[in-house]
Amino acid sequence: MSYFENLGPQFDQCISSVKEGKKNYILPLISLLLSLLLTLTGWRYFVLSLIYMINLSFFAYIVRDSYSIRKENVLPLLTICISIVLTSIHVINTLDAIAALSNLGEMFSDFGDAFE
Repeated sequence: MSYFENLGPQFDQCISSVKEGKKNYILPLISLLLSLLLTLTGWRYFVLSLIYMINLSFFAYIVRDSYSIRKENVLPLLTICISIVLTSIHVINTLDAIAALSNLGEMFSDFGDAFE
């Protein structure tokens, strides 16, 4: 039996578990919302950047909890996977921009050495 069969009852169970306040169902949704916010706003605001870093540091913890309940409900695991992909895309683009700036700095430092 596939984890993706009968997603309707799993979705209903997920909604009821969020209403009950179960952290295994709430944390992936919060992480997804933070990842979407990171994608929309970027690293512009200091406080939000700190929250994004906290979100990144808890990915493994949330994945572990979501993976442990995957047999009864696969939606939290899918949610955290989407969150990780969204955050990874943004972080990779940011690192690429930092690498480009570093290369630009090296280019200008090499240009200065030509006149010595």
